[in-house]
Amino acid sequence: MDKLEESTSTLVSTIHDVGRFRKFTLSSARQISSYCQYKTPKHIGIRSNVIGVLYRIVQLSAIGGMLIWAWLSKGYQIHDTPKGTITTKLEGIAYTNITSKLGDRVMYSGVWDVSDYVIPPEEHNTVFVMTNMLVTTNQTQGKCAEDPTKSNVTCTDDKDCLAGTAVYMGNGIRTGRCVPFNQTVKTCEIHAWCPVWTDDHEPTQEPVINDAKDFYILIDSTVRFEKFRVFGRNTRHEGSLDYLKGCIYDPITAKLCPIFRVQYMLDNSYPLVKWRDIAINGGIISVEIDWRCDFDRQSIESCVPTYHFQRLDNPDMKLAGGYTFRYADYYAVDGVMYRRRTRAYGIRFEIQIMGDGWKWDTNNFLLTAAKALVVYKMATWLYNFIVMSCIVRHCANRVEDHVEELEIGDDCNICSCKVDDDEQRNRHSIIRLNSNRKTKTITTTCE
Repeated sequence: MDKLEESTSTLVSTIHDVGRFRKFTLSSARQISSYCQYKTPKHIGIRSNVIGVLYRIVQLSAIGGMLIWAWLSKGYQIHDTPKGTITTKLEGIAYTNITSKLGDRVMYSGVWDVSDYVIPPEEHNTVFVMTNMLVTTNQTQGKCAEDPTKSNVTCTDDKDCLAGTAVYMGNGIRTGRCVPFNQTVKTCEIHAWCPVWTDDHEPTQEPVINDAKDFYILIDSTVRFEKFRVFGRNTRHEGSLDYLKGCIYDPITAKLCPIFRVQYMLDNSYPLVKWRDIAINGGIISVEIDWRCDFDRQSIESCVPTYHFQRLDNPDMKLAGGYTFRYADYYAVDGVMYRRRTRAYGIRFEIQIMGDGWKWDTNNFLLTAAKALVVYKMATWLYNFIVMSCIVRHCANRVEDHVEELEIGDDCNICSCKVDDDEQRNRHSIIRLNSNRKTKTITTTCE
């Protein structure tokens, strides 16, 4: 009897083990088969005039917006920035007949040509026109009293002047002696170019070279658009040298002429620059040569640059305002070296090339089209999300996955949905909305 019970228990245990093994096998098989399946998205047809019209409006807005963006940004074209070189040449003659002494030293009069007022003769993309000056003549190496406006140079006796030390921002090296600068002030004696320059001199109330406003600047600009392999130049007019000799730039009648009058550049600068204000203390004017070429419609020969002028320095600056620098001319008399020291004021024209060139490019067109398609798809997905999350659930508490068609009235008062036959055959659900916005479902069986 005991053996029979033991055999029976063993048999039951074995059956249980087989059952568990079978369940495990079936579960594992289902899991493995799930990785070999692919499910397509379920589409639900919504019958509603309002929702349908809004859906088309969203689609058309997405496409229209991308088309406008592509047109304005020229997304179907490739762009390139011009690179190039600039050369300048300045022409003009001025005559001055100033009888009063300037700086208590020099009388300024005579004829001024390019070699006198273009300093230095050559700069990179820059030209300087001298309009005003202060000059100290006949300076020679020697010993003299330092300018009393410099720091730590006034003295009462020799011990106040340490020999061999340089004057901070001064004109020379102290000799160790205290000497009179004038009848009332004593300063340290220095080794320097004497007589020293004194900072109490101010620019004249009228520019020395007042005729500089009628000088002319030739600006020769050569550019290259690397991506399109084309060269351009602003000094062209049928190759005529006679045209360049007689033309003056005008944005309407002579836009191909690269010769500019100084007064014209000041009158057309931003902000407006008055000649007297900039000629006395100097200033900096930016000249921008703007090349903008549409190579789908024009060649490089028909692309004409435009010019923009702007004052870069601050004319209201009281301390170290304007533009000025110092230079010297050297000469010898009877074996003694002399120099003529000039503090020059003038207009510094800084010239630069800028612009853009564009042309049709298939790669950019395809890239822009891909962007438009992405925006279109995102707008469609967002609209579907809003409809399913807000509008449909506003008509029904929830829509099951097996629903394949949904009909919504324009006033959203009556909603009906058709059940997928694969999920629930011959079933039909009607969803109605009461006045208090609560849902009530009536289910009927189709005949």
